[in-house]
Amino acid sequence: MIAADAQVGRVQARNHAGLVLVRRCARRGRTRDVGQQPYPAHRPAVFAGRILHATRPAEPHWYSAPPGPVGAAAGTAVAAVLALLLLVPVLLTGCKGPAIAPSVALTESLRLPQPTGVTAQDVPDDAGGKVAVAWHKSAADDDSGERVAGYVVWRSPPGPGQYKAASGLLPPGAEQAVVSVPENDVSYEFAVSAIAPAEAKIFQQAEYLEEGGAPAPLLVAGAEAVLAHAEAEARDNPSRRLAVKLRRSAELPQPTGLAAEDAPNDQGKQIKLTWQKSAGDDGTGEAVAGYVLWRAEQREGPYEAHTLMLGPGVQEITDKVPENKRPYHYKVSALAPSEDQVFVTGAYLSNEKILPPELPAELAAKLPTASAAASGQWFNTDRINVLTVSLLFSVIVLVCLTLVRRGRELYVRPIAGLEAVDDAIGRATEMGRPILYVSGLTGVSDISTIASMIILGRIARRTAEYETPLLVPCNDALVMAAEREIVREAYLDAGKMEAYNPDNVFYVTDSQFGYVAAVSGLMMRERPATNFYMGYFYAESLILAETGAAAGSIQIAGTDADTQLPFFITACDYTLMGEELYAASAYLSREPVLLGTLKGQDIGKLAIGLVIVIGVLAATFGWTAFVTWFSAL
Repeated sequence: MIAADAQVGRVQARNHAGLVLVRRCARRGRTRDVGQQPYPAHRPAVFAGRILHATRPAEPHWYSAPPGPVGAAAGTAVAAVLALLLLVPVLLTGCKGPAIAPSVALTESLRLPQPTGVTAQDVPDDAGGKVAVAWHKSAADDDSGERVAGYVVWRSPPGPGQYKAASGLLPPGAEQAVVSVPENDVSYEFAVSAIAPAEAKIFQQAEYLEEGGAPAPLLVAGAEAVLAHAEAEARDNPSRRLAVKLRRSAELPQPTGLAAEDAPNDQGKQIKLTWQKSAGDDGTGEAVAGYVLWRAEQREGPYEAHTLMLGPGVQEITDKVPENKRPYHYKVSALAPSEDQVFVTGAYLSNEKILPPELPAELAAKLPTASAAASGQWFNTDRINVLTVSLLFSVIVLVCLTLVRRGRELYVRPIAGLEAVDDAIGRATEMGRPILYVSGLTGVSDISTIASMIILGRIARRTAEYETPLLVPCNDALVMAAEREIVREAYLDAGKMEAYNPDNVFYVTDSQFGYVAAVSGLMMRERPATNFYMGYFYAESLILAETGAAAGSIQIAGTDADTQLPFFITACDYTLMGEELYAASAYLSREPVLLGTLKGQDIGKLAIGLVIVIGVLAATFGWTAFVTWFSAL
């Protein structure tokens, strides 16, 4: 019957919380002595076609009939009234007896492909009385319910016995359920059967449903229950490992040639394992579903599953270990298709933590063992190409620095925006109007702000020489402190300390659009002749640039924010794009260190461009050695 075709799991439920509520349900009949009639205390009484057995001796009662014919008539009347009162509920319910489900054969369901891979385990971290059952759905189940209406989980005590439905009808496509068991610390066997649509109504009727499940005895009719190969034993501590008996996997040809070694070229805590795949592994997963890696801290074990199922054909893996220079021991076992459910669906997952099963001793004896300890390496030999390129670039920069310090003039491409700086400062001086400098809206740790501060120092030196007012509104207090000191040093170097006004470098607010509103108002009041926008900007860039254009100012912007470049290009007279912002400091100061670094970067970029061209040609003509050498960059 169904139990013969279904896979079965055995499990014990335990109370993890330490408290168990045990409900004992007992039907107790009790006869009462009506008057002084001489009925024995345990004599059965037939009433309404049911036998009620007395379970206790007679007790004093609320009614005592008087003796004689009158008393007998009165007693008869009282009995008739009581019988009528008791009969009314029976008549209203259609004279139905207790909700006991009949035995069913499920002949239509027997013709369906039944589910496989049943596993059962105690539900962790609960008060007991619950078991989680998982399975592979029927091959005929397409989730539509046309051929398979759903599934029913059946429960039986260990050993031969009748299975009872432990669940109602589960929906099609279901592959797991949590069912109730009557007692903790008692092993139960579970089976899962597919139900045909014609027989689905049996498990949908309300009279079969109770609080703990849907009891419906299934006659096995001589068929023996097929025990699942994965057995689960509930334990009080959820951190304990789940014992799994891999009976069918032990019959497979096991992998050979297992080797373990420290993973090379890493920081440690990694061990590389390789093996020869099983003789029965053809890569399809039909004979060998895959492999499981087992790890132990002691060579004699216990070995615990350290991975979910690896696919068929896999022959190596890199395992992460907790500590360096500590030996770990490994085994790799082939996994039978009928026993892959535990390692595929994570049937042993609890609170999002894997509780790995232990390798059975009989299977562990058949598997080779490999041991290794992890350690870190000083050098990663796979990245020698990176070291080579870094050294080459450093040599180029050092050569350029040496040439500049010896007085060699190095050509630097002219940048229109920087060429116009002197003209813009001169125009402001002639018009007697101030210069406005905005250094972006990021802090002192941002590279764009640092580059902007360097440019500010060069511009402040020129304005000090011409004694032209320089206004620097800031949206960060640390930026204000740094820029105030930069401007002061510039005026000091120019010998114009009497013209330095610290109030011209001031803090506004750290609110983005509050800062923009204040600076826009400053533009319309002071009408600066020149506006500099150098640094990193956000959505406020267009507002600042449009306001400056409305005030009639010459505007020079520079930013590495590619999203704001279009707005500056549209609304400003000159725009420094990307790395031109970083080159501005070297371009304006002409200091040897900055110029040498800038020239070295240009040569490095040229070299990278040449390598890309050569790489394209190498890939086109099949020169794989050149392409492979640069693959780690």
